[in-house]
Amino acid sequence: MNKQNWSNYDKLSFYIYSSSDKVRPRVLLKDNEAEVYESIPIKPERGKWKRISLDFKDNFRRGRNVAGYGNKIFYKQGIREIIIEISSKGAINRSAVYIDEIELIAE
Repeated sequence: MNKQNWSNYDKLSFYIYSSSDKVRPRVLLKDNEAEVYESIPIKPERGKWKRISLDFKDNFRRGRNVAGYGNKIFYKQGIREIIIEISSKGAINRSAVYIDEIELIAE
């Protein structure tokens, strides 16, 4: 993916729906230095659409699994990848998770 310049934006926003209250999605952003920054935990409401708004300054931190490379600076001018990772809190037999209206917000 070509890098994207997000320097004029302050937040990443989207709607999420989950049929289970046990899913724990998070957003991972990979920058130009191949560093991964992860969002705070996201807690969808079971059976309801919920708008999530993640502030780049306060709601992302350097990924826990990053070791020994990168400059430790969240480089918004060089975003290369968005990953929405979904894990669960406990066993889930079947669940549906939907993401809609992903947008960047400038304030």
